[in-house]
Amino acid sequence: MRFQGLTVLITGATGGFGRASAAAFAKEGAALVLSDLDAGALDEVAAELPTEAAVLAGDVVERELHFRLVELAKERFGGLDVAVNNAGIAHEPGRLQTIPEEVARRVIEVDLIAVMWALQAQIPAMDPRGEGRGGAIVNIASTRAYQSEANGEAYAASKGGILALTHALARTLGPAVR
Repeated sequence: MRFQGLTVLITGATGGFGRASAAAFAKEGAALVLSDLDAGALDEVAAELPTEAAVLAGDVVERELHFRLVELAKERFGGLDVAVNNAGIAHEPGRLQTIPEEVARRVIEVDLIAVMWALQAQIPAMDPRGEGRGGAIVNIASTRAYQSEANGEAYAASKGGILALTHALARTLGPAVR
């Protein structure tokens, strides 16, 4: 029960990795705040878990969703201790010159920009109980950031961006990290 008494927020909670993360944190005693696009699927995931879970459906590219998720964590469970920024999408393989603008923009917005919005909401919310514990944020990238495949440039760029964003933020927050 390593996460007993802690609150964990997970975006992309109905997909494979998000769902597995929710199950693992629940097994360790965490209270969960779960988000994804499909409200019905969120309710299904929450019902499967052996812990308390609050759900809020929404699109992670909407900046306000992340602030609402943090508020939900505070209202239901007293704060936010861990965030797993997992929501992500890929695109159909295709040559860079043929990727439609709306597809490239959607991948970058969901996979990278949404993580920036999430961090803006999550960072100030860590350690709301004033116990000096801080918190932990996990930004999910992909091996495609290091070992790209042909015809997946927008996805690789978005995941590489997550690595760069996370590294830069760690440098910025370094003095605050124990």
